[in-house]
Amino acid sequence: GPLSTPKPRNTHLAVARELGSAGVEIIPESLVNLGLAARSRGDHERARAAFREALTVSHEMGNKPSAINALEGIAGVAAALGAPA
Repeated sequence: GPLSTPKPRNTHLAVARELGSAGVEIIPESLVNLGLAARSRGDHERARAAFREALTVSHEMGNKPSAINALEGIAGVAAALGAPA
């Protein structure tokens, strides 16, 4: 479907390299957006997976703003489920 499971990190990093500096922002923010869309549909497991992947990729790329967005997403899923992040 339109909200497919996030691809392995090595694929994200390869795409980011092809995009150059734009990939550092596009890839993690795209994963955050996938997480937001999944969370809005109530698909908390898919949302959590997308946010965690965004956090990992953000960290690997040194993108602190996207890492913050991913952490907020993870916290939002935890709050919605009434569980610790």
